[in-house]
Amino acid sequence: MKLRRIIIPIKEKKAVIEQHRKENSQAMSRIESTADAIKQMPNHFTDWDESIIRQLVDTVKVVSADRIIVYLRSGTQVEQEIVKS
Repeated sequence: MKLRRIIIPIKEKKAVIEQHRKENSQAMSRIESTADAIKQMPNHFTDWDESIIRQLVDTVKVVSADRIIVYLRSGTQVEQEIVKS
């Protein structure tokens, strides 16, 4: 019985660690994919390039009439104010 009380928490901690490893692996994969896409880009943009944008941007959420949140494939979020001309 004493051994069981020791083993159960250890197994639970192991499961948590394995989940963190999986999440870290997925994050690293997204980061590497983004880094590869960035390496293929020119040093500066002169024209809109739909293929590059699609490689980097996952989703754009409209928060209000003057704010959006851009979700990048790397997991990064960028909140941006919309400038009206």
